[in-house]
Amino acid sequence: MNKYTSIYNRIADVILLFQPVFPVPLYFTVLMGNPPFWVSLIISLIPFVLRYQHQKILFKRTIFDFPILIFIIGSAVGFFIATNKDTATGALISLLASILIYYGMTSNSDRGKKYWISLGAIIIFISLIFSVWFFSQGQSKQFLFNQWTFDMFKSVPKSPGVSLGLHGIGALFSAVIPVALGALLFSRNKKYRIWLAVLSLLLAFILFLSVSGGGWIAFSIGVIFILICWRRRSLFFLIPISGLIIGLFLFYYSKTIWLPYSFSNMAIPSRYNLWVNTVPLLGDLHSFFGLGLGNWAEVYNNYYHSAEIHMHNNYFQIYTDMGIFGVLAISFAIVIFSVTAYKIMKSSGGGILKGLGIGLIGSFLGGAFFNMLDVTLTGTIKENGSYIYLSIPFLWIWAAFYSVTYYKLFSKEKICLLEL
Repeated sequence: MNKYTSIYNRIADVILLFQPVFPVPLYFTVLMGNPPFWVSLIISLIPFVLRYQHQKILFKRTIFDFPILIFIIGSAVGFFIATNKDTATGALISLLASILIYYGMTSNSDRGKKYWISLGAIIIFISLIFSVWFFSQGQSKQFLFNQWTFDMFKSVPKSPGVSLGLHGIGALFSAVIPVALGALLFSRNKKYRIWLAVLSLLLAFILFLSVSGGGWIAFSIGVIFILICWRRRSLFFLIPISGLIIGLFLFYYSKTIWLPYSFSNMAIPSRYNLWVNTVPLLGDLHSFFGLGLGNWAEVYNNYYHSAEIHMHNNYFQIYTDMGIFGVLAISFAIVIFSVTAYKIMKSSGGGILKGLGIGLIGSFLGGAFFNMLDVTLTGTIKENGSYIYLSIPFLWIWAAFYSVTYYKLFSKEKICLLEL
């Protein structure tokens, strides 16, 4: 009996170890219709049942539990408001998957460094795969200095229908690089610093080759913040260097081809028109409840006879998805993030753990800017005249890393909103 119990416990521990992977079938349900929803749901919930059997909890509490709860309520309301229930159903299922991934990661917060280094390595590997996918499509901005990269991967088979866009690769790498840089600058381990230095340079080079103007700006915001936190005297060279870069940018803007393409002066006006045109659609109860989960594109395009995919503003997009509940969820998340970020910056402990915290803060600050002009939390796919509205898990994964980092830095403190 003890032998079977021991085997069962080992299997259960392995399942809990890989808990963040179990919700993935829910994405396949949304994108391909298989496996059936009930099968994907059972698979994704297995680790939660096992955790309850072994630890008497479904998941560990985190710093973002309250805004996530509001987000779930808002999504449910958005589902009932939505006129296109098929699109809203896909959005709700994929959102469930993203949230389950978040709690799958945070519930493993007590795991050792090997677990989290392995998880970080997987994120880096996926990022590199995405960069190959991006360059292999050959549909982005190609200039003299990055043409060779597209040529290198042109033999890779093209993905039909869906491809990773310019802003997608920019958002991804501008979020990953600051974390690697923060770990590099604060780490006391020479071997880690060498690997992190090589990794940071490689990722920054890929971001440069992508010619993502928004990604470059978000990356710069994160890097400037990290350098100031690392050494306050960095300001003495950051200010003149920033002034020099801005001056060179303005001088060469009209003298090059690639700068106007990367930083189009028409981008903001065109996005502004989208936002202004959305306001008339938010009359009556829609001003409080939004347009319905994932329904903005269909409502907007039917009204204006256009072919837009998303709003190019993550905050406004969330508001149209779930109304005032989305605003409340974002507001509480910002307050919690601000309080915890301040504690991380003021923490007496150093080393790579604090560096990861600082890097994640810089990553979120850059992302906050990026999301004013684009959407990274969701993706809209137009297929056969209909829409698939997918919750993208990357932000949830980053929020999980941030929650775990905060937990490990202040593990002696009870993680409760009232005590932050």
